[in-house]
Amino acid sequence: MRQINAPIKHNANIKKRLQGLFLSFSEDDHPTLELLLEDVAVKRLKPGQEIYRIGSICDSFLLLLTGTVRVQLSSPRGRQITLRRLGPGDHCSLTTSCLLGRSVYPADAISESHGEAVAISRETFHRAFEQSPGFRRFVLEGYAFSHANLIARIEQLAFVPIDTRLSNALLDFHEKGEDRVTHQELAVELGTAREVVSRRLKQFESEGWVRLARGRITVSDRNSLRQLGNPCYLD
Repeated sequence: MRQINAPIKHNANIKKRLQGLFLSFSEDDHPTLELLLEDVAVKRLKPGQEIYRIGSICDSFLLLLTGTVRVQLSSPRGRQITLRRLGPGDHCSLTTSCLLGRSVYPADAISESHGEAVAISRETFHRAFEQSPGFRRFVLEGYAFSHANLIARIEQLAFVPIDTRLSNALLDFHEKGEDRVTHQELAVELGTAREVVSRRLKQFESEGWVRLARGRITVSDRNSLRQLGNPCYLD
């Protein structure tokens, strides 16, 4: 893992937030909880910062406290596909897989915003996983949830038409009050080529559903996009 920032000493607020994440721990797990709370490094994240790159060795188990991290795959030709976004309280199933399987990271993980994460060393992770049913349950439940999301993402990329995915993405941005988005950013989000997104957006504009400007896409007809955004799976 590339060094994110110099570790800072964790404080009472960090400990409180970690305790909140480990609510499933029982009384018997308290020694392990104390071990985890004492052996963490807090990492500060910045927008665009590379946390893992494909082929990286996973030397710690990361828990995201604040911010957003995008996990993506990149082809040799530069095409990118977003696999999952991690938010506060999440941990990456790919990191878990690397630590348990002693393999390298198979994707890229990039911070999308300012944030904080706690890093639990490989040695402490394995010790806690072996000794604590509560920590083991916490890790495996997160792994199962992330794995289910990944399968749903693959299903979406494989079977949902691009127009449907694009309309839903535009509505998501609109509902968040965000209109500054590039065609390339949408292409990464949707797992397709920028040229495909540009052609579809031109069609949407001709229908009067969106207005296009440099670096900005404004939704003009939410109802039409919602109709198009209804899931439609191919046989």
